[in-house]
Amino acid sequence: PFWTDLVRYSDSNVWHRVTANTETIQRISEDVASAFPELTTFSATEVVIATWDHVGYCCSPSSPTVTFQCILATDGINSFVFFLYGDGEINSYSGYRAQVGLNAGNSVDFISVNGSLTSEIFNIDEDSNVGCPGVFVFQVNGGVHQPESQRNGIANIDSLNNCSQICINTIGSFVCECNVGYQLSDDLKTCLETPSTICTSSCNTQLQDSQYQLCCNP
Repeated sequence: PFWTDLVRYSDSNVWHRVTANTETIQRISEDVASAFPELTTFSATEVVIATWDHVGYCCSPSSPTVTFQCILATDGINSFVFFLYGDGEINSYSGYRAQVGLNAGNSVDFISVNGSLTSEIFNIDEDSNVGCPGVFVFQVNGGVHQPESQRNGIANIDSLNNCSQICINTIGSFVCECNVGYQLSDDLKTCLETPSTICTSSCNTQLQDSQYQLCCNP
């Protein structure tokens, strides 16, 4: 998910685990179906979550850090990879570049995310192939495949998220929010004018090994 010369220092962590949390598995399955509409019946049977938490660049313990996550999900037939980048968690470091993508090693099945090996890759938390900043999803059985929206040439984040006003990044998907004076309708995407609206707190994505959800700060 972020291939460069990284090192685990004393305040860094790298975790991986197989999750049995039914809510997490269900959410990931729904996110796959959203990105790949031809697979609406996909239901993950195995999910592996790996997290690189504030790992630094080699070989300077005082270097900026990066935090990102990779999720592998399969139903035994179809398999998918999620790359997740927390808001503001991909910090650049002078002289370093990174590659983001997938490579099956056969010189045929590979994908390189736009901006790889350039300074633009450090803005990957603002990019996406599913319409939610910092989230990328790929199908990896039978080759490496982009979501339907990318195959159709749609790349603009705002055109994909379907929120009528505000899209908030969650790990593996998105949620819609409304401006002051509006409230979310039952479809969870459309904002309707209302006489009184309770103002919600601002939310920032935090990638943690134990989480697959939105974390909010008051």
